[in-house]
Amino acid sequence: MYRLVLGQKIRAQREVIGVRINSAARAAGISRMTLMRIEKGTNSVCINSYINLCKALGLDLEILQPLGLPISKIDKD
Repeated sequence: MYRLVLGQKIRAQREVIGVRINSAARAAGISRMTLMRIEKGTNSVCINSYINLCKALGLDLEILQPLGLPISKIDKD
C-alpha cells in the first residue's frame, strides 16, 4: 500500500512539473518500465531507483513523511 501511495505522489509531481515519462526516466538513469513500476507501486523496484527518480523530479525524500510509515523500534542488545 505504501509503495502505491508513494508512486502516486511521484507521478503527481512529474505531471505538475510537466515532465514526460521518458524524460523523467532518462534524467533518473532508469528505464521507462522501471518508472512505470514505481508509479504503479510494484514491489520489484530497488530503493535506488526511487531515490534517483525523486532527485530527478526535485522531490525531497521527506515525501515519505506524510505516508505515515511506521517507524520500527530497534531493540538494543
